[in-house]
Amino acid sequence: MAKARKQLNYRILLLMGTVVVVLLGVFLAATQLTSSLTPEEYIAKCDKALKKDPVDWSGAMGNLNSAIRATGDETFPGKLFLRGYQILSDQVKQDRSLSLADRQQRQGAAMRMLDRALERNAKYCPALIKKMEFYYPRFASNPKGYQPRIRDFITNMTTVLNSPEYQHNAKFYFQRGMANWYLRRLAGTGRGKEYAEAAIVDFNQAVIKASGDEATPEDKENEIPYRLELAKRYSDLGEEEKANAEYDKGIKANPTSASLYVGYSSYLRKQKKEAESL
Repeated sequence: MAKARKQLNYRILLLMGTVVVVLLGVFLAATQLTSSLTPEEYIAKCDKALKKDPVDWSGAMGNLNSAIRATGDETFPGKLFLRGYQILSDQVKQDRSLSLADRQQRQGAAMRMLDRALERNAKYCPALIKKMEFYYPRFASNPKGYQPRIRDFITNMTTVLNSPEYQHNAKFYFQRGMANWYLRRLAGTGRGKEYAEAAIVDFNQAVIKASGDEATPEDKENEIPYRLELAKRYSDLGEEEKANAEYDKGIKANPTSASLYVGYSSYLRKQKKEAESL
């Protein structure tokens, strides 16, 4: 009797084990089916979520992250990381239901999307440019508070400008020049001269690139502001002959520019006052 009961229990355990294995197989098969979409299919679902009213931000990001995972390790999904950054940034701007803490969390998540791209490819310029676009206006208004970011900005901008695709971009030279100038002001009498020299080099490059044959329409429009900035910084450093020369060159190249005449007039008045005070 005991032997028969033992055999029965064994058969029950065997049956239960078989059922578990079957259920596990069904579960794994179902999981495989739901996770076997291509990156393109996930992106299509992401686009659909973004077109909903109201926008399904969570669904969009969920499908985008699935698309990134579905690309595998051999393919660099750089554009998908950029897309994630843009979606999260748009949510910060557009989703009025978010609290301040939620906005900060989403913005942090957006920056992490760029960091994830750079972890895979440290020289991925589109992600570096997005980071610089985010931080530039912030440290321009608060250099002291963003001093570490300014140094990162200069390092990242150098990587970008070393890329053949961006080496003629006048705006990037100008922005790196401004970053060096902010550090010059913060450094005082220490490394101030070093930063000032680096800034002047970049401002000169910005003017050269903006007036060159390969200048973008945006850079061509900014040639005069770049030259005004260069002249102003020469004057700040006490190099008045160079400052005066920049105004002269600017006016000869752009004889109808009102901003150049206004800037030069202001400069001459300043110089006259300084001469009168001696």
